[in-house]
Amino acid sequence: MATLHGNWIPDLQQFFLWGETWQKATPVAINALTGDAETMPVPGKNPYQLDQKALANSFKKSEELDLSWMQEQVSTRKKTSAKAKAGEKAAKKRSSGKGTSKSKHWLERVVVLPTKFTDAGVLPTLSAELQTQSPDDEQEEALASFSLYPWQVSGSVLNAQTTAKFLSAVPLGHSEASAFVGSDLRYWSHLTRWCLDLLARGKFVPVVSGDKKGAIASWQLLIDSAVDQARLKDFCDRLPLICRSYAAPTNKKTSALKVDLPLPNEALVRSFLETLVDSQVRSIAQANQISPSAPLNKEIPLREWLNALGEPDPHFESAPAGVVRLNDAINTWTSPLQNLTDTVEGFRTCFTLQPPATGSQDWTLRYGLQAIDDDDCKIDAGLIWQNPTDELIYEGRSIEAPQETLLAGLGRAIRLYEPIKQTLIEESPTECVIGPIEAFQFIKMSAWRLQDSGFGVILTDNLVDPNKVGASRLGLQVSVPAPPKNQRLGL
Repeated sequence: MATLHGNWIPDLQQFFLWGETWQKATPVAINALTGDAETMPVPGKNPYQLDQKALANSFKKSEELDLSWMQEQVSTRKKTSAKAKAGEKAAKKRSSGKGTSKSKHWLERVVVLPTKFTDAGVLPTLSAELQTQSPDDEQEEALASFSLYPWQVSGSVLNAQTTAKFLSAVPLGHSEASAFVGSDLRYWSHLTRWCLDLLARGKFVPVVSGDKKGAIASWQLLIDSAVDQARLKDFCDRLPLICRSYAAPTNKKTSALKVDLPLPNEALVRSFLETLVDSQVRSIAQANQISPSAPLNKEIPLREWLNALGEPDPHFESAPAGVVRLNDAINTWTSPLQNLTDTVEGFRTCFTLQPPATGSQDWTLRYGLQAIDDDDCKIDAGLIWQNPTDELIYEGRSIEAPQETLLAGLGRAIRLYEPIKQTLIEESPTECVIGPIEAFQFIKMSAWRLQDSGFGVILTDNLVDPNKVGASRLGLQVSVPAPPKNQRLGL
């Protein structure tokens, strides 16, 4: 049975889909790949790969799954966005010109695969052989016998719209109907479903930028929630190694057999998410164009920008001064957001709610900074104010502008929890003392809103999960005096 693989290609802004199946193959001699003194060596073609017809035939309709519509997508060329066409053109210029594919829809890429070296030559390893359920010691010994070697792989490229439709239909579980799905393809399917979840929750904002062709209107991914930031880190950590083993096109002076170190995970994951979000939202905005009679500010290119947000070509005409003013207006509008360029690293403002001490009813909301990628790495506001510096080293990690970061976060948090405002009149705010009612409002209504806006919130175990072992339960103690003997009981 064929196994399908795929990966996002940032320079094309498209998804590369290919397949492999077992068949009789002859090892490729090393001297056949090295070339001569005048030409650069080229990778050999993967002998196990599916050709275009076989890849299309692998999408057959079954009782459990119907992906037959993909046969047409693999066999014919569909319209792509201007950005994708530009990426293809740039990739073509960077390529060596050898081994070119017969159509723009069917391309060749160099993929570094586990390879078996023998006296007869080299032969790539099927992915099924690397997923055997053998003991760890035997599996490590087997993997040690392989080496990484570049191979030429042919496959179909899918635009962002088709990619989202296909990957959202790929089964996530392991069953007979999904036996054709490779581990890398299943990973992208999981990531696509999270991307659709971000879209459903409106995690995107319109922005303006520019290049040599002019101004660009685009939709930018917004990962400002503490939960989403943790999920992004988890997806980056789980990215299969093969997804980082796709080589970029090389020029004539560079050997195609050169194996570079894998690229950072986050850049590849973000490129996939941002392109899918922009494509999906742009297709919706295309059906909701601004009315010509809508009263808009004519001093800035607002109408041109809004119309370009729904067009396949994101460029629009405007004077440089108008783009600058439009960008300033957008930045002012989006300023309440935590940070449009948040990554899986860095620090964020966090709040720790501490229950009242014995005999007191006052709760304490302590301020601090928390590492985005490690909830246990937290520094209190008191320590931050004691070290007025542009860069603070804490537990081996660098915090740039810690006091400014803390104050900026507290300022944004005011719109979500009003009691914080009264503490900002202090020179060095470290905490906020609140009553029982305000604490209840924080736990029930404000905590999740703060987390959804990119802030860290730390609650004690009994507030998060009262049923957790070792967590003391909070409750109410009611004292009611008994009525006099001659008074009837009632409600």
